[in-house]
Amino acid sequence: MLAGLALFACAVIWPSWAQGTLQSRSAVGSFAVWCAAVAVLLHPELSAGVAQGIREFRKAGRDLRDEIGRLF
Repeated sequence: MLAGLALFACAVIWPSWAQGTLQSRSAVGSFAVWCAAVAVLLHPELSAGVAQGIREFRKAGRDLRDEIGRLF
């Protein structure tokens, strides 16, 4: 739990001061994405939540596609 919280804090707080040091928004953004990915991998509840969200998003896409198919 503590590792996930630390990585989340790193992803949220770190880019604001590192941007001036790195002079590159893409490098800071890449590091923030990496921190978030590691946090998801380390924290099983967060991983389960992300997986659930992806499944719901795909289901909503299928439902929308089916509904559009029925209309036309």
